[in-house]
Amino acid sequence: MGQRLSQRTFPSTGRTAVADGSSTKTAKRGERSEADLRNPVSRPLKVYAFDPSQGRALGNYMTVDLRYESLEPGPTGRYLQVIDYDASNKCYYRPVDLDDPAVLIRSGLDPTESDPQFHQQMVYAVASETIRRFEIALGRSISWSFSRWGRKDRTQPDRLRIFPHGMQEANAYYSRDLEALMFGYFPASLTDPGLNLPGQTIFTCLSHDIIAHETTHAWWIASVTSSWNRPTGMQRPFTRRSLISSPSFSISASRTRSCR
Repeated sequence: MGQRLSQRTFPSTGRTAVADGSSTKTAKRGERSEADLRNPVSRPLKVYAFDPSQGRALGNYMTVDLRYESLEPGPTGRYLQVIDYDASNKCYYRPVDLDDPAVLIRSGLDPTESDPQFHQQMVYAVASETIRRFEIALGRSISWSFSRWGRKDRTQPDRLRIFPHGMQEANAYYSRDLEALMFGYFPASLTDPGLNLPGQTIFTCLSHDIIAHETTHAWWIASVTSSWNRPTGMQRPFTRRSLISSPSFSISASRTRSCR
């Protein structure tokens, strides 16, 4: 006679285990497929909610859940390419690989002022989340218009470039010529440093507000103004005429180039 094996069903997984350790899979409503597990929905990344001057105060560290996309070191994705060239010191900082398993399992690098790779993660995360919110509001994907402005190499995909350490000055801005966001760094005042130490290096690329602000400039100049009449979601009509006729329309392109 064959040995009779006991069975036990685990409701959370839909798998039936038998006494000899083997298991059989049963089809259950709501069960996640292997394809779902291979392709995550989101990528959690740690960022500053405000900026480093707030220290470890409650609420200054946060995790943003970005739409998942496969990334190249930089990081470089569908919309963004982070290029960490320090123009003042004439050097490149090693690009972060957010697809490295050791980084993935930690939800990204921990917030710190001293690691250029976290700076790269910060600008990518906040800019990506800002773009996602634009797309939700519009009801469609955004598109940059760099190739239509005469980019010489049209084989390269349209990506907004981000330079976390683009210059040594107290400024951050969108450069239409470079098709890039430029973030500066500078020493805090010796006489009025605010929440910083006198002479401490301040990085504009670590300010959540500044990154979102400059990404909005880039989106407005490099996307919206070149696609006024592209249809948005069915419940979100958006045309040049309807926008300009709005009483709240008072933006000036000459005032959307820098954030001092």
